[in-house]
Amino acid sequence: MIGLMGLVCKRTRGPDGEPVTWTQRSAVASGKNITKIATDSSTYFTLCGSDGLLGTATSPASDSWTSRTSGFSTDEVYGIAYGNSTWAIGGSSGKISSATDPTSTWTARTSGFGAHVVYDIASDNGSYFCAAGDIGNMSSTTDAASTWTARTSGFGTSDHWAVVYGNSIWVVTGADGKLATATSPSGTWTLRTSSFTSIIIRGMGYGNSLFVAGGATGKMATASDPTGTWTQRTSGLTSSQYCFDVNYGAGSWVLCGGQWNISDHLATSTDPTTGSDGWTTRTSNFTDGGACLNAAYGFSYWVLVGQREDLSSAVPGI
Repeated sequence: MIGLMGLVCKRTRGPDGEPVTWTQRSAVASGKNITKIATDSSTYFTLCGSDGLLGTATSPASDSWTSRTSGFSTDEVYGIAYGNSTWAIGGSSGKISSATDPTSTWTARTSGFGAHVVYDIASDNGSYFCAAGDIGNMSSTTDAASTWTARTSGFGTSDHWAVVYGNSIWVVTGADGKLATATSPSGTWTLRTSSFTSIIIRGMGYGNSLFVAGGATGKMATASDPTGTWTQRTSGLTSSQYCFDVNYGAGSWVLCGGQWNISDHLATSTDPTTGSDGWTTRTSNFTDGGACLNAAYGFSYWVLVGQREDLSSAVPGI
């Protein structure tokens, strides 16, 4: 479902601003879906996906994307995070692995998930990593290279789809419109009113003192304080499209969405609180008919990944 030998966009560096032009370039790929991408902001971009996919690059402006051995065999790798000088990945069959160098050996860890799926991982880049997954499973650790301890989010048997840290608060979202917050992933999680009713909340991002959540039927909401009111916004997506993730960097937001196996939707904004007037649709240059799934900013570049080995890059303000 996601792969490495895909596509990327090259650009010269520009000023801070919305990434406008996304240009395809070839990279390592094999017809798989690329589910997530992350950066350590100094050396590597690392992406992950279906069939144990893992790949690294030192610059998205080059063709030098290299396949790595994740140790997941043919299991999906859904989540990836970097923090406190350590990388962590998670996926199917409750697998979690860590590495200090993504180009080197990844070591399997005890996830606390049993055989359940790990859908997302986040780090506060200081004290904790938190992993969230299906049927209400969650775990956390102060050391990604050690044992992960199972936690209770209050979701019951509802799936978690995204976990994010920002402004000293952890937020987890998922099925049935559920959203919960905590000051520590090892502590008490409190369910909040998300304003999504029973609609799945698929992705979430934090930046510029704002939390942005998106999900099925094109729904989107924002909150400056995730423990309080979430206000519904107009995303520009149709009711048949998903917002798979929302990411922040260099003063702009990037919305990753579309219809699974059908089409992509890419949009950018400097202020998601202004609704559809704040989102501008962009051309992803994805060529394989799949959705945009995730984006990350680093080294003065945005990198966008999606289904069927698609991968693009852009420079802010160009």
